Order: sequence, then structure tokens, then C-alpha cells
Amino acid sequence: YGEEIADLLRHSPTPARDLANVAWTAMTEPGDTPTMTNFGRAAALVGTPFAVVIAWAAAMSTGHALTQGREFVLPFLLPAAIVIPLAAWVAWLSARRSRLARPAITVPAGLAAGMLVIAYIPGAGIIVGEWWQGTTVAVVLWFAGMVLIGRLRAPWPAKVLLALVVLEVAIIAYVGIVLPRDMAPWSEALMWYPFGFVGIDGGTYSLMPQTVLLHDQLKLLPHALTVLTVVTLVRSYAAASDSSAASLRTPSSISAADR
Repeated sequence: YGEEIADLLRHSPTPARDLANVAWTAMTEPGDTPTMTNFGRAAALVGTPFAVVIAWAAAMSTGHALTQGREFVLPFLLPAAIVIPLAAWVAWLSARRSRLARPAITVPAGLAAGMLVIAYIPGAGIIVGEWWQGTTVAVVLWFAGMVLIGRLRAPWPAKVLLALVVLEVAIIAYVGIVLPRDMAPWSEALMWYPFGFVGIDGGTYSLMPQTVLLHDQLKLLPHALTVLTVVTLVRSYAAASDSSAASLRTPSSISAADR
């Protein structure tokens, strides 16, 4: 209805109000399912990082309480065992129940927007990085990398490996901006992401003196980006599966098969 709407707006006595009504109607227009609107899908994507951060922090606290802070239990084990599979399962269900236009762009864009909203919350934003400037650069790089992976025609194992590279680059960018070289030398840059994710402290498990400083600076940024990467890949895989199934059901393919 683009031409009709444009003509109506040109002759409308209140074009600004009518344009706002058109925009709101477009956002709330039901999609493939009667219960999920375009606005609802966008809100769900933006809200996903909030749920991930809260779930990871709660699982870490629970694990710490159950183990009573024993050093031989790494703090990331329980959250990783709970949050990552749960996030993948929810992402798969969401992708199958509500289809998004251009998921290779819209999914990482919504997730990145949610991360930036968290980072900019005064006080509480440090949960995804001590410095919002570093978090912003890391999230933007993550978004760009995930968009490129989503648009890339490559086997899924290759996409998973590229996603790990994107996570490495995002965390290296954060640490490179926030910490001086005497505290985080570039010779150890490839270890910043795994150390930040594992969350190991000094002492028995410390492999370099800067481990505690890295963990204190990164907070839950590596964990959140890792889970969001899983969500993005799962939704992309589900969308690709649906597209392949739909192409197999087209009339041309059916008639060709019959012949």
C-alpha cells in the first residue's frame, strides 16, 4: 500500500500524526503468528541480553554458594552448563515460531542494541564491562562480524570457527582500549577472551599475572557475547533450514519431481 499511503499523507490535514499512526500500525501488524508482532519480535531481541546477563549472574551466584567458593571449581561451569543450552533452545523455538525479515542483520542488530542499552545504564552497566567505551567498540565489532558470518555462504562448522574469531577480536578490542600495554601485553592478546570467559583468578589457575585485572575489567562481557553468538547462529541455522524446506515444497520442485 506504499503509493496509496503516500498519496493519503500528501493530502492529509495532519500528516505528522497520520505518519506516526502508519508507523505504529506497521510495527504492530501481526506476522506469521497471531500472537507475535513485529514490535514484539524487536522487543524480544533487545531484551535477550538482559535475560542472558541476569541468568548468568544468578547461575554464578548459585554455583558459588553451592561450592562455597572452593578454588577447584571454576566459576563459569554452572552458568555455561545452564545458560548456553537454554538460550540455544529458546532461540530455536523463537526462530521456528516467528520469522524475521533479513535475520542475518536484524537478529545481531537487536541483540547488539540490547547490549548497548545495558552498557549505558548508570552504575549497573559495568556488569558488561568496566568502561562503556570499550564495551561499545566490542559490541559494534561483534555486530559487524556476526552480520558478515550470517551473509556468508559457508559450511556451518566454518561459521562456528569464524564466530570464535569474532569473539576474540571483540574482546581484544575492549582490552586494547581499556588497559595499557604494561598491564595487558599484546603477546597475550589471544588469551584475553578465554581467560575472561573462564573467569579464573590468581593463584592455582592463574597462567599470567594480569588475569585478575582482566576479569575485573571485562566482567560478564565475554559471557554475554558468547551466549548471544550462540543465539545468533542458532536462529540463522533455523532460518536457513526453513528456507531449504520451503524451496523443496515449491510447486516447481514438486512438478519436476513428479516428472
